[in-house]
Amino acid sequence: MRKKQKDYIWGILAFIFIGSLVVYWMTSARSVFWWDSGELIASISTLGIAHRPGFPIYILLAKMFSFLPLGTLTFKVNLFSGLLASISLATLFLTFIQLRKSFSDNLKVSDKLFYFVSLFSVILAGFTYSFWIQAVRAEVYTLGSFIFLLLLFFALKLQEANRKQALPKQTKIFVLFCFLLGLGLGNHYAILISALPALVYLLLNSSLRKFLNSKVLFTGILSFILGISIYLYLPVRSSTGPAFNWGNPADLNQLLKSVFALESLQKMGLESGAPLSSKFFATLNLMTDQLSFVVVILAFIGLFYFYQRNKTLFWFSLWLILGNCLLTAFFSDEFISDNPDLHGYLIPSLIMLSIGFGFGVLLILQNLKSAFFKPKEKFDFQKLIYPLTLVLVTIICLLPVYRVYPKANLAKNNFPSQYAMSIISGIPQNSLVIIDNPNLDFILRGLQYGEGIRTDLIILNRSFLPALWYCQQERKKHPEIFQGLPETKTGEALYVNVAKKALRDKRPVYIEYTEKDTVIKDFLMPSGYLMQLSIKKQSYLSKQILSNQTLWEKENFNWQENPLFYRDGDAQRMWVLSWYRLGYFYESKGMKKQALEKYNKILAFSPQEPELLARVQKLSEGSLRAAK
Repeated sequence: MRKKQKDYIWGILAFIFIGSLVVYWMTSARSVFWWDSGELIASISTLGIAHRPGFPIYILLAKMFSFLPLGTLTFKVNLFSGLLASISLATLFLTFIQLRKSFSDNLKVSDKLFYFVSLFSVILAGFTYSFWIQAVRAEVYTLGSFIFLLLLFFALKLQEANRKQALPKQTKIFVLFCFLLGLGLGNHYAILISALPALVYLLLNSSLRKFLNSKVLFTGILSFILGISIYLYLPVRSSTGPAFNWGNPADLNQLLKSVFALESLQKMGLESGAPLSSKFFATLNLMTDQLSFVVVILAFIGLFYFYQRNKTLFWFSLWLILGNCLLTAFFSDEFISDNPDLHGYLIPSLIMLSIGFGFGVLLILQNLKSAFFKPKEKFDFQKLIYPLTLVLVTIICLLPVYRVYPKANLAKNNFPSQYAMSIISGIPQNSLVIIDNPNLDFILRGLQYGEGIRTDLIILNRSFLPALWYCQQERKKHPEIFQGLPETKTGEALYVNVAKKALRDKRPVYIEYTEKDTVIKDFLMPSGYLMQLSIKKQSYLSKQILSNQTLWEKENFNWQENPLFYRDGDAQRMWVLSWYRLGYFYESKGMKKQALEKYNKILAFSPQEPELLARVQKLSEGSLRAAK
């Protein structure tokens, strides 16, 4: 490769890396985001064990990154996702260059044209919603994408060795591939599992057979074991009793349960509500919606070109796209089209479609040149047709980016932190807060451990109390509230005893009201979203209490006035849940007017809720009879 060409490539790589990182930084969440983001931030802060499979490589890398003096831990972990995303896009551009070598005899386009189309194909992939939303919040998917792209790059390197018949580094490449595969499985392995059959197919059709012997195979296996041994972090760290110790994987049995997420797998696939086939086609539809129909058509033109010139790459691409979609459908026990985690699974398919798009465009440009260019004429094809075509390609690539930007831009989306802060800001010091909502629990963890907010509060997640590992974890963190309670007690029994003990110790207790709490409704007083638990009955709510509650709701739950609310599916779901639980509290207290007010807020936003409609109708009929 000529020096000038190398400099050109390095310049484009720098542009991709720096440009995308700036965009990701500008659109990154400024605080904790919904669901796993807060839990991961807390686990990184304490070097704890996150939810299954534990994500040891992500936790350790993010912890090292967090030592940089760049602001709060929350900001640094969000930025870490953007950094990994930008490195992934640079690796994708290198993958384009590596793929070009597979078609060097047939693809007759200039270097500059190839780099231009590859650059915009990378932009297309990096700014789909599926990819972009992972780069702007604390999550594991950009690390998974980076490792997948490295594996693809090295597998293509072995394809190159097959053509050259001899490559001195091919053994090292294979060994490195095995190590990265093991290491990648120490992150979110669902991404790699869905791509693994296609990658193995690519390997088997490379130069592997020419250099693979028992020694190389043994070295590859050892490298794989070395990579996947990152999971040893889980039992080692768990044995020290970290603040967050999901599943307590200190022994082999618990370690296997955590790594393979056996309990979660039982809820997936065929046992979920929607049929696997409908979820599979829904995943295909998600990709078409993001990329546009034109991009998908051009991508399949590129795949057709693969079929003509390199059938191995064609079948690899097809298996990767369809296999990844099938595994995504299987792993999604509840298919929610705007769920960011669901979109994280789709990244390998979207990357392959962007590659197909790039080569489809290049094939069309090559054929246009053959059709219009005539050597005897003075007509300069490149000065007229090429610029027009490239402008069209640019528009095709940037239109999806323009459409996605409002939804993927989390810079001004403060709903998660706003929601949590409105709940805990007015609670007295050293209160016990018992919640039933994992989403709220994770956000509060992120605020406490990522930004040092309200670290005085003791927060228990009632929905986790049936799990022995969670009870052990919380007993070690907060021995004062469990003192004197039997070690074997878990679940609702432990919840009741902890609340009673806290009241006896004159510690304020606040709970998130659920359907299970109707038996203690007369001991509860609304305090924003939470209910304060009292030793004495509170069967009557004064006008002052109701007035304060109404004022709090107007100041803190007017999310529907913000246009960003309609672009955030999780914000909508949490808003609905919050109004429902407040309404249910008033309904259980016999305060039908207040209950109907809350329920009707939900129905004004989402009128097609059959269960809620039935409940409202029943309450309305009861109110009419009482009036008569």
